[in-house]
Amino acid sequence: MKFEHELIFEKYTNRVLVNEGGAAGHMLHPFDLPDVTSGDTLIDKFKETVRILDDVGGSIKIDGTNVSFKLVTGDNGVKQFALDRGSMSELDVNGVTIEKLPERFLPQGGTPHGMVAAGRTLLTIMNQSLPYISDELRKLGLWEDPTKFINAEFVQGTTNVVEYDKDFLAFHGINQFLEKHNRQGELVRPGLEREQIVDPVTGQVKLEKGGSKAVPYSQEALDQLAEQVKPIAKNYNFEILTKATVKKKGHPNFNTPLSQNVSIKISDKEEETDPTTGETRIITNEEVITQPLRKWLDSAVNPRDYMLTTTSGRKERAVGKTNYLDVIDSVTTGKPLNKMYIEQDIEPAINGAMIYHATKELGNELLNHYTSVLGDASAHEGIVVPTNPPYKITGEFIIQGMQSKFRQAAQADEDDQSAPGINFGKGYQNVNAQSANYAASNKDPGGTPYTRYPGPGKGVYLQ
Repeated sequence: MKFEHELIFEKYTNRVLVNEGGAAGHMLHPFDLPDVTSGDTLIDKFKETVRILDDVGGSIKIDGTNVSFKLVTGDNGVKQFALDRGSMSELDVNGVTIEKLPERFLPQGGTPHGMVAAGRTLLTIMNQSLPYISDELRKLGLWEDPTKFINAEFVQGTTNVVEYDKDFLAFHGINQFLEKHNRQGELVRPGLEREQIVDPVTGQVKLEKGGSKAVPYSQEALDQLAEQVKPIAKNYNFEILTKATVKKKGHPNFNTPLSQNVSIKISDKEEETDPTTGETRIITNEEVITQPLRKWLDSAVNPRDYMLTTTSGRKERAVGKTNYLDVIDSVTTGKPLNKMYIEQDIEPAINGAMIYHATKELGNELLNHYTSVLGDASAHEGIVVPTNPPYKITGEFIIQGMQSKFRQAAQADEDDQSAPGINFGKGYQNVNAQSANYAASNKDPGGTPYTRYPGPGKGVYLQ
């Protein structure tokens, strides 16, 4: 089991253009946002999203493998690029240089870790480019500061679901690690001092979470760096990308998904016979509720971080995929909710499932009306919305079981993450990245209304 501060790397899936995870941290869904407290505010958030995309813009979310990297200087003064997964491991803190890849990414079951090949390709390209990009690295603040890194994504072949016709590296922006201390209070990872954050719900002051966050940088310098790297990347049949801005091709009509009926089976008819009199009495009646999604949302409170208790004593996240599929398929499977959850958790289970379902269906409607240089948004993992913090609209992708070849060859600590997406052309990614494992994609930054329940080469450059 890993500590939260170690859950900072990501796995990616297909060949798309925006990243999730890695050293850059977890990206939020709309229901993770502190101002989305109910079904009504979730609908409002999607309407607001359209306005943001129209006014500010957004970008296609890449579905690949996060390969965030930094520049390190050896004892001999030699500079070279290195991966950094953001953990407290000395290997990560010092930088996983090309010769250390097999040491950091150990094989499992005799299968080489996919990150070794991906890292070798990336670091080879970047090390060979190093003599040509020193000016840009200085402008980006990377030349003498290994706490800063390029939030990048590796896409090669059909990594997950979406298939692309080219292999590429996407440079999303510049992030900086937040300092980390061990249990003895000793500084283990240098970085920015964590800021004090006021919880928007409880008013409590807490230290900001996450492994890193985006920092201001020169978009022009990053674009220039990408241009310098392109010729060398081409030798390895890779392209370099920094933007995949979305364009509107129609206006989403959220009334369409909101008017769709949703049926949930609450209970079966159950009877018992009195052993003395032989009389039969009804314990529960069969109850199936069918109503439009909007009606479900009218009464839904967002149970973000609430953990449901099943009838077998197992815990399930209320706003999570497992609960969603169990509830939404209850009529089809014939398994009622009163056989899944303890009585007091039936309501939050329904609320969580409806919030999740609306996020998927409203997301589909939105994605169907945007496109990009990489094709329609609906053909990708989604769209990144450049707010602070940023969030993602994924539609159907939220429930697709994705398993990358990197994940398959990885150790169990390769948890799904989400991170800032492609650059928005404004020189600054407004991101307060958070770390969490995949199950914690429903992380609640501001509390929950249910808290009353317990619940190939080594090219280097000598300066």
